[in-house]
Amino acid sequence: MMVIMHFLNKVHYTVLMNPLELEMYPDFYVSHHEKVLDVCGETLLANAKQSIIMMMQVYEYFITHHMAKVFEGLLGSMTCLPGCFTLFCLCTPDTHKLLLISNQIVLDYSQNCVDTLHMKNLLHLSEDRYFTMLLLKQFPMYKTQFILDAHVETATPMTGIFFSHNVVGGSI
Repeated sequence: MMVIMHFLNKVHYTVLMNPLELEMYPDFYVSHHEKVLDVCGETLLANAKQSIIMMMQVYEYFITHHMAKVFEGLLGSMTCLPGCFTLFCLCTPDTHKLLLISNQIVLDYSQNCVDTLHMKNLLHLSEDRYFTMLLLKQFPMYKTQFILDAHVETATPMTGIFFSHNVVGGSI
């Protein structure tokens, strides 16, 4: 995410780019509706029947990626847009005010000071929620939307899944 944000920030401000950024350089500002920061849709699991853990994740995905987002949409904004399926607006269509790639958002999101459990949870476990809240804090007059008809499938990893949460008095 940071690579793309830095790249788009450099495109907008016409800042010197590194060789990778020069290779990626297209002219691709997407127009959108006024007062909308970003939109997301429903994420489904493509490999849901491969294990009992995957089957449990179907329920978790349905609750968080569908039911909660539909409800939040009725209230006017999502509090967490999933990193796997979100379309971000780079700038406003009328004044071209920077949104996603504004200097303040890039600066705030690029911090990596994990000195408390709260910051660990924000930056490592729920970075998509943290990023959504940064956008809503920086641009309070804008909203986020859930598109009910938009669907994507993702395959969750079958190996390398470890559950390790440190708690006071031991670990689980």
